[in-house]
Amino acid sequence: YIRVATEYSGLWLDLVSFWPVLVAGVAAGLIAAVPLASRQAAAIAQPIAWLSRGLSGVTGEKDKVKLDVDSYPYPELQQMARDINQLSEEVSGNMRRLQAEKEKIDYILDNMSEGFLLLDEEERVLTINEAACSFFQCRRADVQGKNLLFATRNLGVLEAVNSVAEGKQDTAQ
Repeated sequence: YIRVATEYSGLWLDLVSFWPVLVAGVAAGLIAAVPLASRQAAAIAQPIAWLSRGLSGVTGEKDKVKLDVDSYPYPELQQMARDINQLSEEVSGNMRRLQAEKEKIDYILDNMSEGFLLLDEEERVLTINEAACSFFQCRRADVQGKNLLFATRNLGVLEAVNSVAEGKQDTAQ
């Protein structure tokens, strides 16, 4: 038997001798990991940003949004895209129905011989028909969404509106 051995100086001295190699390895790992992690995070976040832009289009102001479901790399995002497409269909349909109802109401109100004025709690004109515009000598586009003062400065009308708003007896004139 032949036995070969070397003197062991202790664990702490061995660790000190490995310290520069250990620090260099950790630094190299971090230098390589940061750009890779950044690239991976961007690859994951980009489809989510696409979904977010698609979802912001579901406001009913534009035509319906149609997201390409197959362009999303993850099944979860594909399902979200399908849900957004369905939501967009529903919002678009509801907006069409609401617009049709509004047109019906506007038609009925404009063909009334009586003036009709609908105000909100801050006395902004929500709806006004042609007979009321004729009475107040204003244009609908000029007063719609604005305070009643844009339609009339008639003190009797303004006092009647304030009286009704305060819950007092109806004082229509």
